[in-house]
Amino acid sequence: MFWSVMLVLGCHSKGGDADSGAARINLIDATDSGSATDDGDADTDIDADTDVDTDTDTDSDADGDEDGDGDGWTPNEGDCDDGNAEVNPGATSDDCDGLDNDCDGTTDEDFAGDSNEPNDIEATDLGSLADYDEETVVLNGYISPAHDVDVFRLYVDDGWFDWFTVEVLLTTVPRNADLAIELVWVEDSDGASHGTVAEADEGGIGEDEFLSYDSGISGIWSDTAGIYEVVVYSKEGHGCEAPYELTIAETGLLVGR
Repeated sequence: MFWSVMLVLGCHSKGGDADSGAARINLIDATDSGSATDDGDADTDIDADTDVDTDTDTDSDADGDEDGDGDGWTPNEGDCDDGNAEVNPGATSDDCDGLDNDCDGTTDEDFAGDSNEPNDIEATDLGSLADYDEETVVLNGYISPAHDVDVFRLYVDDGWFDWFTVEVLLTTVPRNADLAIELVWVEDSDGASHGTVAEADEGGIGEDEFLSYDSGISGIWSDTAGIYEVVVYSKEGHGCEAPYELTIAETGLLVGR
C-alpha cells in the first residue's frame, strides 16, 4: 500500500513540471515573437512615421522695423545701411570715408575739412577775378573720394583791346592721387556756352598740374569775357590727409600782373 501511494505521488510531480515548463515556453512565444529563437514570426511593424517639423521661422523682419546696427534708425526711418552704425540720416557730417554717412544720396559731400563742399553739386562762387589782389585767387580743397569733383566758378572781365590769359596751377597734390584740372567757359557775354577750353593731366600720382588759356585780343577778334569754371577731379585715388592748393590768375596787357 505504501509503495502504491508513493508511485502515485511521484507520477503527479513529474507531470506538473512538464506542464509548467510548457507554459513558460508558450509565454515566451507570445511575448517575444520577434526574438531569434522564436518560431520565425518576426515583428515587421516598423514605425514609418517620418513626419519632421520643418516649419522654421523665416521671419527676418524684412519689413524694416528693426534697428539692425543699434544707431537709433531703422530702414523704414531712412537708414540706408542698417549694418553700419556710422551711416544714418542723423549723421551731422559726411566724412571723408567713401560712405554716404547721412544717407542723402551723395557721398562725402560735406567733409568737415573742406569748406568749399558741396561744390560737386553747386559750384563755389569766387566772384570776379578783378576783386582779388593782382587778379589772383588761392584756395584749398580735397578730393574725397575718387569720384568727387570740385567746381569753382569765376567771372573774367574782358575790356576793350584787352588781351588776357587765365592760368590755373594745382599744387600739393595728395601723394596717393592723380588729379586733373579743366577750364570750362560756361557763358560768354551773349549767354552762349563754349565748353572746355583748356585741360591738364600731364602729371601722375602726387604731381602738380598747370593749364593756360589765351583769350586773344578782345574787341578785335573776339569777346572772351564771361563766366568760367575751374574743375578739379581725380583720375586715380583721393586724399583726405592734406588739401591741394589751387591758384587761379588772370594775366595780360591790362591786368595787374
